[in-house]
Amino acid sequence: MDEIKHKRRRNGGFTLTEVVVAAFILATGFTGFGIGFMQAMRTNRLAKHHYQAMCLARNRLQRARSISFSSIPLMEEDFQFIDQEGNLDPQGRFRRTTQVILLGDSLYDVMVEVYYPDSRNQPVVEVPVMMRTLVAEIMAE
Repeated sequence: MDEIKHKRRRNGGFTLTEVVVAAFILATGFTGFGIGFMQAMRTNRLAKHHYQAMCLARNRLQRARSISFSSIPLMEEDFQFIDQEGNLDPQGRFRRTTQVILLGDSLYDVMVEVYYPDSRNQPVVEVPVMMRTLVAEIMAE
């Protein structure tokens, strides 16, 4: 009878070793999930900043196409801090450079570079978004 009670007690639960191994496996799984989740959040933030930088560069080029031809050289700027709307802001998280090159009597090459925060919200990434366009003066005959 004692032997039967003893067998039931041994088979009725988990040993300490089994519990420790299960806890270790769960902790490893949760740690891996947490690391993956954090990396996904950083990647998402970087993609958001890259998209914002592309929009800022595109808007700057659209502005160059919409102003008078003689005013285009006034758009030149070098590594200016801007906010997410494209306005000059000393505390802005983006930096923009606009270069204007005269290619002929009636043709400008306008290039815009926008540096954006990296995935850890550090000031700027090493490789900016760069866009360019040609703007021609339309002459009425």
